[in-house]
Amino acid sequence: MNCNYVTEKLELFLDEEIPNTEMEGIRQHLLGCEECAKKVETEKHFKQSLRENLGKKLLETNLVDDMKEFILNKN
Repeated sequence: MNCNYVTEKLELFLDEEIPNTEMEGIRQHLLGCEECAKKVETEKHFKQSLRENLGKKLLETNLVDDMKEFILNKN
């Protein structure tokens, strides 16, 4: 396992969409690589913030109407 591989698989790792053996390999790499561990934490926080803020946006507006308006105004 190396940094390039971890970076390439980062999204899949965070979403747990890779085989358990790969998950474990990445976990082991993260224990010894501070740079990759920081990337994972940064991306994890970003995804969490995005989910929280998107959820708020969905509660505040009607997403379908917003999308229609966006599409109509784009042309």
